[in-house]
Amino acid sequence: KYVETPCGVALKEGLQPMMKRLEAKAAVADFSRAKGFLEEKVEKAVSEWATMEVRDKKGLSTELKTNVWGVNVSSTDIEISAISILKVGFKLNDLFDISVDEGRNAVTITLPEPQILSHEVYPKVDKLEVGWMREVQDEDFNKNFNLLRREFRADAINSDIMAKAKQEAVELMDLMFSPVVASLNRRYKL
Repeated sequence: KYVETPCGVALKEGLQPMMKRLEAKAAVADFSRAKGFLEEKVEKAVSEWATMEVRDKKGLSTELKTNVWGVNVSSTDIEISAISILKVGFKLNDLFDISVDEGRNAVTITLPEPQILSHEVYPKVDKLEVGWMREVQDEDFNKNFNLLRREFRADAINSDIMAKAKQEAVELMDLMFSPVVASLNRRYKL
């Protein structure tokens, strides 16, 4: 008959959290390999400069109904909230130019138009009450997540965030490059 020693119990309990993490990592790797996700991984160099970040929170409430012969027999209530982190700035690999005009004593830095560089949305289901004849499908959640994502982007695009990104870029360029330009020649302006 096998009897665990105190040392064996301590070792087992000490290694248990690490074993759980390894199991979780293996499950992700197995699923990714099975779906062919590993072949979809792409790495490339980017040169971006984010000057503004917008954090926002939105939510929605929706009711899914099951009708039989035009009569509502069951409904599901879903409440979803989401946090959005949106960064606006400049893709420097598209355009970044520094030119010197000796006749005007000017140094000009040219950037592309600002754009949304990244947008992360973290949705959370706050309430889910499933009716007795209603199944909730993945597309029910995805449709609502995508609706929130579109609303976050639309709010950002319709706001003055692009103008603020430009203004912030002007101020930061002045802060970073004015001392360099002045060291070249005091008459030069950025």
